[in-house]
Amino acid sequence: TYTGKAGDAASDGNTAVIRFLGDQQLLVDDVTFSDIRVENPETSYLVYMHIRKPEKPEEHGRIRGVVFENVAVTGTWLPSVLSGLSSEASIDGVRFVNLTRDGKPVLSAKAADVRLANE
Repeated sequence: TYTGKAGDAASDGNTAVIRFLGDQQLLVDDVTFSDIRVENPETSYLVYMHIRKPEKPEEHGRIRGVVFENVAVTGTWLPSVLSGLSSEASIDGVRFVNLTRDGKPVLSAKAADVRLANE
């Protein structure tokens, strides 16, 4: 259970319930988070994933195959951010299965307020 503003800060100073932030050293592959309850995140991102510009252009971080299942949230949250740099340093295959907000199913990325960006 996550309540309130505690958590790791994202790059803009806001907190995140779940955060992946890295560069060429970051590799997240086939991970499942399940049975998560979040209460009143208010000024926190539900999910914040960002791959920063690597020091060496030939090396790239990657996030892929991440599943969030059975996630129940009460209250509001900041738009989730999934941001990769390019097709080489990308975020792919992130899925939400059985996400609810205030007891009601969230059935789309738009309804979940997820923002996708490749820089």
